[in-house]
Amino acid sequence: MTRLFTIPAAAPFLPTLARALLDGRLIPGFPGPDPLALAEATLYLPTQRAARAFAEALVAASGRPSLALPRIVPLGAFAAEEGEFAEIVAFDDPPAVGDLQRRMTLARLVAAWGKQLKGAIRRVGADGRLETDDSEPSLVAAAPAEALRLAGDLAALIDDMRIEGIGFEKLATLAGDAFDPYWRITLEFLKIAFEAWPAWLAEQGLSDRAERTERAVAREIAELPKRGPTIVAGSTGANAATARLIGAVARAQNGAVVLRDLDMDLDEAAWRLIAEGEDATAPTHPQAMLARLLSSIGVARGEVTKLGEADARARFLTEAMRPAESTHFWAERKPEPALDGVALIEAENEAEEALAAAIALRETLEAPGRTAALVTPDPKIARRVAAEMTRWGVDVENSAGATLGATQEGVFARLAVAAAREFTPAAVAALLGSPLLRVGREPEAYGAAARALELGVLRAALPASGLADLDAACAAARAAVEDRHAHPAVRSLRGEDLAAAEALLRDLAAALAPLGAADGGPLAGLVAAHARALQALAAPEPPGEAITALLDEWALAAGEGFNCGLADYAEMFETLVAERAPPGPRGHPRVAILGLLEARLLDFDRFVLAGLDETVWPPAARTDAFLNRQMRADLGLTPPERRLGQTAQDFVAALGTPDVVLTRSKKRDGSPTVASRFLRRIEALAGETAMAQMNGRGRHYLELARFLDRAEPTPPASRPMPVPPMELRPQRLSVTRVETLRRDPYAIYAEQILRLRPLPPVGQGLTAAALGNVWHDVLEAYAKVGPWTRARLAEIAEAAFAPLNADATFRALRWPRIVEALEFFFAFDAERRAAAPRIFIEAEGKLTLELVADGSPFTLTARADRIEIGRDGLATVIDYKTGAPPGLREVEVGFAPQLTLEAALLKRGGFPGVDPAETAEAIYLKLGGAEGGKARYLKFKEASFAEVAERHFDELMKLLNAYRDRTRGYASRPFAKFVARGTDYDHLARVAEWALAEDET
Repeated sequence: MTRLFTIPAAAPFLPTLARALLDGRLIPGFPGPDPLALAEATLYLPTQRAARAFAEALVAASGRPSLALPRIVPLGAFAAEEGEFAEIVAFDDPPAVGDLQRRMTLARLVAAWGKQLKGAIRRVGADGRLETDDSEPSLVAAAPAEALRLAGDLAALIDDMRIEGIGFEKLATLAGDAFDPYWRITLEFLKIAFEAWPAWLAEQGLSDRAERTERAVAREIAELPKRGPTIVAGSTGANAATARLIGAVARAQNGAVVLRDLDMDLDEAAWRLIAEGEDATAPTHPQAMLARLLSSIGVARGEVTKLGEADARARFLTEAMRPAESTHFWAERKPEPALDGVALIEAENEAEEALAAAIALRETLEAPGRTAALVTPDPKIARRVAAEMTRWGVDVENSAGATLGATQEGVFARLAVAAAREFTPAAVAALLGSPLLRVGREPEAYGAAARALELGVLRAALPASGLADLDAACAAARAAVEDRHAHPAVRSLRGEDLAAAEALLRDLAAALAPLGAADGGPLAGLVAAHARALQALAAPEPPGEAITALLDEWALAAGEGFNCGLADYAEMFETLVAERAPPGPRGHPRVAILGLLEARLLDFDRFVLAGLDETVWPPAARTDAFLNRQMRADLGLTPPERRLGQTAQDFVAALGTPDVVLTRSKKRDGSPTVASRFLRRIEALAGETAMAQMNGRGRHYLELARFLDRAEPTPPASRPMPVPPMELRPQRLSVTRVETLRRDPYAIYAEQILRLRPLPPVGQGLTAAALGNVWHDVLEAYAKVGPWTRARLAEIAEAAFAPLNADATFRALRWPRIVEALEFFFAFDAERRAAAPRIFIEAEGKLTLELVADGSPFTLTARADRIEIGRDGLATVIDYKTGAPPGLREVEVGFAPQLTLEAALLKRGGFPGVDPAETAEAIYLKLGGAEGGKARYLKFKEASFAEVAERHFDELMKLLNAYRDRTRGYASRPFAKFVARGTDYDHLARVAEWALAEDET
C-alpha cells in the first residue's frame, strides 16, 4: 500500500497540508486526541523557509495559542541550478567536505593536471597517453582563475551524477569510437572527478556531501519502521536518494508523501507522452519531474489521492501546457480561460518593468494583512524591483538577486584588492569612497584627511612613478599646491591638511602592503593577507562578518601551494563573492522577493511573476561543460532541458494563486525580446479577447509607472543667456580670457561670475597645458640670463624635463622630439637676437580702461611670452605654442586676439619697464612637429598687423561697453564655428540639448 497525496495549485499548500495532517487524512488515526502526539512525527520539507512557514501554518490551523510541533527537517533536495546541497540528517559518518573546500581541492587537482602537460595537447595516443606539442603552451588551467572555473564545472558534473545515482565508472563505458577523438582527452581530464577526487576524500577522511546524504537516506529508510509518523511534503524527488526516501515513506505503515500540484486532470495519453517521451520536449513539461518521480518509485498517477480539487484556472493551465503532440485535443476540450485575476504587464524596457512590478507589490500593502511576493529567476530584475520599493521606504528581503559582492562590505573588499594590485590615484580614490574605510581614524579626522588626499595628491600632476614612490608623490603634491595655476580648492589646502593627507596615504599603502608582498605566493597567504588588510583599513571597526567568514573559510580551503598572482586572486575573489548570498536583514513582513526554489511551497495573496521572456523564464538550456547530449543520454543523465520543466512547474504552481501579475519587457539590455513560451501557450488557448483583458489589467500598473516618472512636457531648451547683476560682472580680464568672451561668453559667466572651476581629474597624466608650462619655464630661464649657448639651453632643458624623463616612455618617445624643438628654438633665438637689442621675456602687462557706457574702470591684463624691440624702435610680439596655433583668419576677424591685444597694450605703455612701441609684426612660434618647430608670421593681406591690432582694440572697447548694458546676457557659443572643441561648461549650458534643437529648425 502506498500513501501519496497531491495538493492542487488552487489550494494554499502549507495551510492545506497542516489541516490534512491535523484532520488525520494523511495517516489514519494520527494525531488523534493526544495533544503531544504530533511531537512523535517527522516532517521533511524542501527548504528551511518552508519549514518555518509550515510551523506557523500548523499552529494557525490548530486554533491553539501553542502546539507541540513535529520534528520539521529541511529536506534539502539537491537542485543543480540552486548550487546547494543540504544534508537531510546529521550523523557520525565521515564529515562532508564543504562546498568551498571541495572547489578549491578540485581547482588544485585541475591545476596539477594542467601543469603536468609539457605543451599543448595534440591527441591521445593508441596507448591512451596524451601527446603534447612542446612548441605550443598548454592552455588547460593556464591560470589559477581558470582552474577555479574548471573546478566549478567538475563539481557540477559530480553533483549531477550523484543526483541521478550514476557511478563514475560508467564514464569509461562510453563508446569512444562513437564520438570525436577528443572525447578521450576529456575522459582523461575527468579522471580528476572519478579517480583523484575520491582518493583525496579517502586520504582526508571526508565524504562528498552527496555521498553522505545517500548514506543518511539509507539510514532513514532503515529507521522508518522504528519511528513515529513520517511525512515528506513538497519535494519533486530531483535527487535519486531523495526519491528513494519518498518511495520508502510512501510505503511505510506510518508514512505519507504530499506532492505539490500533481496534475490529475491531464488525460492518460498526454501523461504518457510526458512520462515515457523520448524527445527533448518531454522534460520541458511542468509535470516532467513529478512524472519521473512516480516512475522511479513505481507508483501510478491514479494511486495518488487529491487533497482538494483543481479549480477552473488549474484545468485551463492543464490544457494550455499539454504536450505539443496532443494540442489537437484543444479543438475538442477547449476550456474557459479562467484568467480573471491575472494581469499582464508588457513594459517597454527593464526599468519600466521593475517599477510596474514594484507598484503591484506596493498596492497589496494598502489592504491590511495582505501579502505579496515577487518571483523571478533573474537576479537583475530582483535587484531593480528591490531598489524601486525604496521609493516608498519599503525594504524587501531579496533572496533572489542579492550577492555578497554587491553589499557594502563586499565592495569594500573588492576595492581593497584592486588598490593592492595597482596602487594608482584612481584605485585609491575609489577605495576612499567606501564608507567602511577608516584606517584607524575617527570619522571627522578621516573625512578631512580623505578630502585633502583627493584634492592635494590624487588630483595632482604626479611624477612618472605615480604613487609607487610615496616621497616623490608627496613632494609633487606639495609643489602642486604652490603652483600659481592650481585650482583654488587645491591652493586652499594648508600645511596641516597636506600632512594629514600624506599620513593617510602612507597608512593606506602600509595596510595594503601585505597583499602586495603576497603576490605570486601561496593562495592561503594571499587570503590571509587580504583579511589583515581589511582589518587595518576598516579599523577601529570590523570589515564585516560575512566577508570575514568567507575569507576564514577560504583560508582553510586553500590548502598548501597553489601559487597565484594578485590578478588571479582578484578574479577568483570576484567569482566567490558573486556566488555567495549575503546574510541580509529581514525586510518588510508582508512583501518578499523570492527565487523559484523558495517560492515553490510558499503562499501569498499576490504573486508577481517577473521576467517572462525567453532565456529568462524559462532560461536557456545550459549545455554540459564536458558531456554532449548523446553522452548524457547514454549515461542515464537527464537532458539539459530538465531545468525548463522545473521552471515551467514553478510558473504553473504560482499562476494557481487567484491574484497574479505577470511581467515582461519588450527590450532587455537594448535588444528586443521574445515573450516566454508559457505566455504564448496561454495566448494560443485563451484567445485574443482574454489576452486583451489581461493586458488591460496590466496597463493600470504601466500607467502608474509612467505617471510616477513622467515630467511635465517642456519646450526644447534654448541657448542660455544669463543676465547677471552689474556688480557681479567681471571688471578684469586677461587677453586670453577676452578671446573666451568673444567665442563663448557663457564660459566667462560660469568662471568669473559663478566662480566655477573644474577640478583636475584623478590621476591626471601629462596634459598639454602642463607640458607647455615646462617649455615656458625652460625658455624663460634661458632667455633672461646669458650666455645663450646650445649647451646652456640643453642643460636647462635637461633639468626642467628631468621629472618627466623619469618615465621611460616619455624619454623614449617624446624627448627626442623635444631635443629637435630645442635645436629649432636655438637657431631661431640666435637669429632674432642679432636683430633685436632688447628682448623682454614673460612680461606682465596691465592697462586700466574707462568704459564710456557707465564710466566704470576695466583692467586688461596680459603675460607676453616674448617682446622684441628692434633697432628701429618697432616691436615684435611672440607667443610660444606647443600645440596648434590659431589660423590667420581666426586672428584677423578677432576670435584669437591675444597677440593683437598685447600689441595694443604695448603701444599704450601697458607693460611696465617696456617703453611704448608700435608693433610691426607678431609671430606664433610652434615648438615641436616634424621639423622641430615653425615660425608663423601674422601677415594679413589687406591691413598691417598694427592696423589690425588697433581695430581689435576698438572692437574690445565696444564689446566691454556692451556688457555694461544691464540687458546684455552672456550667451553660450554665439559663434559655434569658432569654438573648436568642448569646454568645461558645455554640460552646464546644456549645449547638446539646445544645439540639436537649433539644428532641427
